[in-house]
Amino acid sequence: MSYLVISDLHLTDKTPLNKIHFLTDLFNRYSKIIVVGDLFEGYRSSPNAIYYKYLELFQVLDKKKCLFIRGNHDKDFDFPFLKNIGSTLICNIAASSIEEYVKCVKALNDEDTVKAFEINVSCPNVKDGGLIFGNNVKNVRLITEKVRVATNKPIIIKLSPNTSSIKEFAQAAKDEGADAVSAINTFVGTAFDIYTRMPKIKNITGGLSGAAIKPIALAKVLEISRNVDIPIIGIGGIMNWQDAVEFMICGASAVQLGTVNFINPNASVEIINGLKNYCSKTKLEKISNLIASYLI
Repeated sequence: MSYLVISDLHLTDKTPLNKIHFLTDLFNRYSKIIVVGDLFEGYRSSPNAIYYKYLELFQVLDKKKCLFIRGNHDKDFDFPFLKNIGSTLICNIAASSIEEYVKCVKALNDEDTVKAFEINVSCPNVKDGGLIFGNNVKNVRLITEKVRVATNKPIIIKLSPNTSSIKEFAQAAKDEGADAVSAINTFVGTAFDIYTRMPKIKNITGGLSGAAIKPIALAKVLEISRNVDIPIIGIGGIMNWQDAVEFMICGASAVQLGTVNFINPNASVEIINGLKNYCSKTKLEKISNLIASYLI
C-alpha cells in the first residue's frame, strides 16, 4: 500500500486548472491519501463552490477514503466521512493576533466533531512587530485567558521550546484555565547551500523537528512535569514505541506524532502495538502508571 501525505493546498475557486489536473493525477497514483490542514482558502472562496468546480479531484479523494485533518481555513466544510473516522478530533489553532485566536475558536466551537482545541502560540504577533507569542509569558497568559472564555471545550496550549524556562509558560497556561499543555513545538533552524551561499529555506529560517530534537524535548517535558501540575502531551522526535515510553516516564500523559508520519505513515499503529507488548512484558497493568515515573 502506498501513502501520500500532503499539506496546506489552500484551494480557491481561482486555483489554476493545471494545478487541479496535476493533483488529480498525483492522487490517483496512491492507494491512501492524508491531507493535513487548510485544503481550502475558506476565507476567500466558498468551500462548496470549490468542491463542485473541481468535482473530479474530490471524487478521487472520496474514492481513496482520504484522511482529512482540517485547518483554520476549512471551517465551513466537512468531508462526509470526517464525522465517522472513529477518532477524537482536536483542532489546532494558529493565528496572527489574539483576536484571531478567539475568532477561530468561536467559529469552530459549535462543531460537534471538534472535541478540543490545541492553541499554537508559536506564531508571530503581527501587531507587535512579528514577535512570537509563545516567547512572552504575558502573551501566553492573555491568549489562554481569552480562549478560555470563548469555549467550554478542553484547551491545550502548545508551548514553544525557544525559551529559557518553559515551566513558567506552563504555569501561566494553567493559571488561566488551560486543561493541558503540549510540549514541544519545533526549534528555529536554518540551512545554507554551500555553493550558492543562499538559504535552502525560502523563509530563511524554519521549524526543526524529528529525531534530532528528542533529547531536548524530553528535558522540556521533564522540566514541566517536575514544576507544574498539569497534563502534558509530549512532542518531539518520537519515532517508535520506545520513544513514546521515554516521554511518558518523563511526565507526558500522551504523545503526538509528526515528522515520523512522513517516513512511516503506519507509525501510530506500530507504536500502539509496541506499547501493548511493552506493558505485557513488564507486567504493567495500566500504561498510565508510566506517567512521571522517573527515578531521580
